[in-house]
Amino acid sequence: ITSNCVAPSMMLTPFTTSKMDDRVIENSTQSHPYKRLLTTEETADTICLLLQASQHINGSTLVINGGMDVI
Repeated sequence: ITSNCVAPSMMLTPFTTSKMDDRVIENSTQSHPYKRLLTTEETADTICLLLQASQHINGSTLVINGGMDVI
């Protein structure tokens, strides 16, 4: 049995755009190293990568934040 976790940063989703103030989204975008928010497709790609390598990765949290923790 393997157990892993994916921890994405703020994502650009219909919920984000409909429920959050535009200034919050803009501030988050500008503070991001790539100057854009994570997409759901990028999150899904990361999950697929983790599923393919699951024999070799166990008990890990894969943080996908585009380098936010480096700045």
